[in-house]
Amino acid sequence: MADKESFTSKFMRTTGKVRMIFGPAQTSSLDHPMTEENQQLLKEQQAQEKGIAYKAGRFPFTASGKATAAGERDGFVKLLFDEEERLIGAHMVGGSVTEMLCEPTLAKQLGVTAHQIARTIHAHPSMNEAMMEAAEAALGCAVHL
Repeated sequence: MADKESFTSKFMRTTGKVRMIFGPAQTSSLDHPMTEENQQLLKEQQAQEKGIAYKAGRFPFTASGKATAAGERDGFVKLLFDEEERLIGAHMVGGSVTEMLCEPTLAKQLGVTAHQIARTIHAHPSMNEAMMEAAEAALGCAVHL
């Protein structure tokens, strides 16, 4: 966050035009040397506590060819979508999830839907395919589960 604020300040001084978006923030924590956990936007429990209607789609890394090849099969991606199927939450646990944070953050900021994530071509094989797979699971059309 501080890096982005510094860049924004420098860009503002040089161009006079800039707008920084402060939310949603990305958070991450390490609970084991090889396991990263990232929670951003709403967590499922928060959506339940707030009485927000949602659909959840979960994709385990045990079903990912890339995760298997990389030896990172522990973990998952879970995406939450509101009644209009817009992304409202993401919960990712696994060895490479900090590299995956940008997609759900940008999706939330742009109001992207589950259908849009599911129909976006993701590199294969990649850990980011789990985003597409979780969106498909939320829509009830997951192929690889």
